[in-house]
Amino acid sequence: MPDEKNEVSERAVLLAWDTCTEAGIIAVGRSGVLEAETRFETARGGAHQLMPFVDSTLDELGIIPEDIGALAVGLGPGGFTGVKVSVATGKALARALDVPLVGIPTLDLLAAHAPEGDGPVIACMDARRGFVYATGYTRGGSLLKRATGYTCVSPEETGHIAAGLGHGRVTAVGYVPDSIVSAASSAGVEVEALADADVGFPMGRALLARAFAMIESGLCGNAFSIVPIYLKKEL
Repeated sequence: MPDEKNEVSERAVLLAWDTCTEAGIIAVGRSGVLEAETRFETARGGAHQLMPFVDSTLDELGIIPEDIGALAVGLGPGGFTGVKVSVATGKALARALDVPLVGIPTLDLLAAHAPEGDGPVIACMDARRGFVYATGYTRGGSLLKRATGYTCVSPEETGHIAAGLGHGRVTAVGYVPDSIVSAASSAGVEVEALADADVGFPMGRALLARAFAMIESGLCGNAFSIVPIYLKKEL
């Protein structure tokens, strides 16, 4: 099997995307630098427009398929179709181009919106029908480390997850209804919800940064090792 890390360094273009939220993101970079970012709506079947947007983004940069050295995709959780399109398209293209494939949980990408600090973070997504996709993170220096599993629970239980992160103040990123804040408050923890509307969607620079870091650490996968994150509601 070829050395995937060396192969990526020789073919410097990294193409990445995530279609697991309502706003899909495509990012292209070389040597850790973001060169282009495209956003598009994924609701109501829009996720299936991924490849036309990929083609137009690459065309604008003058990049051909042979220039691509690695792919990175969002793994979910999220809507079934969005997760399926994100991962299945990545697997198919990785096989076609014979390049490594990196998978990144979408909640990890949302957590990257949190400002630097010393407190924990909880990343949340609207799972519909009164449920929330949520994961808690603690800090190791300037890095966020996942402290809980990827879950699909009620807003109240999400608040309890935030309270269980062992700190009096937690930064919440993404979909943060008042019931999350109230549940955490009842346990003596203050939840500060980021107000920027864009925090509910992955950023291109965060997607590329995480992918480049995984590649540099030798954590490349392939079309057969990447697994999507589908979560069932915990009743």
